[in-house]
Amino acid sequence: LLEWVCQEYIARPLLVEGRKFHIRANVLCTGSLDVYLHESSVIVTTAALPYKRDDLSNPHVHLSNAIFARTYHKRKTGHFEEQNYKFLLPVLAERVPALTLSALFDQMSEIMHDVFDVFKSEINAFMPHPHCFELFGVDFMLDETCNMYLLEINAGCDNESMYGDRYAPQLRELL
Repeated sequence: LLEWVCQEYIARPLLVEGRKFHIRANVLCTGSLDVYLHESSVIVTTAALPYKRDDLSNPHVHLSNAIFARTYHKRKTGHFEEQNYKFLLPVLAERVPALTLSALFDQMSEIMHDVFDVFKSEINAFMPHPHCFELFGVDFMLDETCNMYLLEINAGCDNESMYGDRYAPQLRELL
């Protein structure tokens, strides 16, 4: 079964150091559909190159994926400084003074509440087990006015490539 989701392209994203970025949050959902956002493991990943809205032919401008950025820079320059393209959420708040951590978490929490409320009403489509939990990787993006948008929810999120050795302590705390 293939499912497709279409969404409006965020043409005026908020930028960090001139690059597009997205926010990855880990969300734990229990069988009773209680949802928990793990604040200390929220990661920001940026695009490899500065954002140019009209440059639609260059994916390195638009895709905010640290692995994609690493591949690009290693191929072009032979080295890659991960901390410039992947960092924890408090670093984003330092680099973009218009943001506050509390406002970001409030927006993420509100979106997750709305999403899982839909699941509660569609119990035939989403059937959690009463004594189990599931971990989701949830991606968000901000527009230039700091409004947050849900990009995608990843079941079975790839925490190894997302966190790696550098963020192992945050991942251990999460689990």
